[in-house]
Amino acid sequence: MSTSEKDPIFKGRVAVILGGSLLIGFAGLAWLTSLDRRERTALEAFEEPTAAGVPATVIPAGSEEGPNSAAVLRLKGLPYYAEDTVRHSDGTMMKAGTDDSGAIPIYRRMRHDKLKPELYIKLGPGRFLEIGLRDEPKKEEKPAEPAPEATAS
Repeated sequence: MSTSEKDPIFKGRVAVILGGSLLIGFAGLAWLTSLDRRERTALEAFEEPTAAGVPATVIPAGSEEGPNSAAVLRLKGLPYYAEDTVRHSDGTMMKAGTDDSGAIPIYRRMRHDKLKPELYIKLGPGRFLEIGLRDEPKKEEKPAEPAPEATAS
């Protein structure tokens, strides 16, 4: 036997073992892919944090702007009132949460990678209602009247 005539690298038994292991590997991969496809909604769930594509919020009647308006919503137990209607791009408004009832989404405006403290409710495409806390008027305390002195009789 000369050096130019070498035995083939994969003889019958080695080729069968290699082919069988590849077949088992591909079958296992197909099974894992089917498991992943069934759980796709749980594994790949995401939430869009901007106001783009979110339906408008209908605020209750009597919540219009003004000093005597009713509270639009309650957030962490505090009443928030309508302040001003503004125009902003839906893509710049980031979801900040919901009100105490969980029905009204609340947004903040993103500016220069920092969130501004103002809160907004979406009224329509590009239209938002700015809401805020209202300072309650401070009750003026009357000075205590001196107690009447008892007269000696």
